[in-house]
Amino acid sequence: MRTALWETSTGALAALLNSGGPLNKCDLYTITLQSGTVLRWTSFEMPVQGNGQVWALGPGIERSRCKWTVGVTVDTLTLTLTTDASRPCAIAGTPLLAYIRARGFVNATVQLDRAFWGAGDTGPVGALNWFTGRVADMPDIDRYGCQIAVKSELSRLNVQVPREQFSAQCARTVYDAECGITTASRIAGGATTSASSLGRTQFSTNLAQAVGYFDLGTITFASGANAGISRTVKTHLGDGTITVLSPLPSPVASGDTFSILPGCDGLQSTCSNKFANLPHFKGQPYIPQAETVT
Repeated sequence: MRTALWETSTGALAALLNSGGPLNKCDLYTITLQSGTVLRWTSFEMPVQGNGQVWALGPGIERSRCKWTVGVTVDTLTLTLTTDASRPCAIAGTPLLAYIRARGFVNATVQLDRAFWGAGDTGPVGALNWFTGRVADMPDIDRYGCQIAVKSELSRLNVQVPREQFSAQCARTVYDAECGITTASRIAGGATTSASSLGRTQFSTNLAQAVGYFDLGTITFASGANAGISRTVKTHLGDGTITVLSPLPSPVASGDTFSILPGCDGLQSTCSNKFANLPHFKGQPYIPQAETVT
């Protein structure tokens, strides 16, 4: 038997639903964003007050049907939000659709409740929880509205476990917060000493670091026809020759200046020898390969 989420007095909602009299009902949406901001909207024609809270008009809201089944099934609720001059809506000063387009609703929790009251009541007598879930994917947005897919909490059971797998390579990304190495401490400057190849992927530089030091790193041009353009370094030779992974939009000329960051292949030796960052290494290189376990 379903119990009331809230009601004005004990048993009031059950008495109303069992009375057989005419009923008023409306949907109440409580959306909790990742930032902690709580939005309360209703699809009713006026704001709804109950349980010490107020659900404002907000945007236009339409939803798909809900269902209850026996078993472990992930249900999906589709919400269609629309805004126009009659129902404008903004979050933290940002128009609703722009806020959603900036991924403001990703992983937000959506709680759908249904409020009920009788013909002679001035407000809801109580409410039942109808659906609870999380925004599953980036919403589908156009100029006038968007569609949001909300999956029930059972969707969390679809997460692969363990979230991180054992690997000889480091699970961190170089220069992120967990790695601890800052770009400012490793960035280097240089200049080209030759024009690029016909394919605009290879050129000589005045870099004097050891062969392979900048492999998998990032080079960003500061002057010349490619100023502001970045590319991933494919190989760095001992004579300073750089080969980038994809062609540059314009040919490189001798004397073009750039900044460059060393890359990381995730190996323990690289973490230790190149970055001296072994305490932050997050790999398991000493776990035997499957074919060597006896």
